[in-house]
Amino acid sequence: MQRKAFAVPSKECLPQSLVTGAQAKKCLKHFCEFCIKDSFNETHVLQLFEASSRLDVEGTQAVRAMALDFIISNFHTVCQQPALEQLDRSLLVEIMRGVADRLHPPPHVQTVQLG
Repeated sequence: MQRKAFAVPSKECLPQSLVTGAQAKKCLKHFCEFCIKDSFNETHVLQLFEASSRLDVEGTQAVRAMALDFIISNFHTVCQQPALEQLDRSLLVEIMRGVADRLHPPPHVQTVQLG
C-alpha cells in the first residue's frame, strides 16, 4: 500500500539547526492540525463532529471547528450520508446555521427589487 504524500503545513516547520521549545510546539500544532484536516472525508466527518462535541478535552474544540468547516464546505456530499439522520438536533442546527452564513450575501451587497 502506497502512503499519501503531503506538504509541510508551514515554513516554520522546516528542519532547522536550532529549534526552541516554543517553535517546536508551534510546529507540532500545525502538523497535527494539517493531519486532522487531511484525514477528513465525507463518510467520517459527521462522526468526528459528533464525538468532538461530546468530549471536553483540550483540542476537541479545534477538531470540532475544522469538522464543521469541512461539513459546510462539502455539504452537498456530506448531507447524503446516513449518519446525518442520527445527529442530535443541536448539531444539525449548528450545521444549518453554518450553511446559512455561507449563503447569506455580505452586508455591503445591495439587492435591487424589480417592478
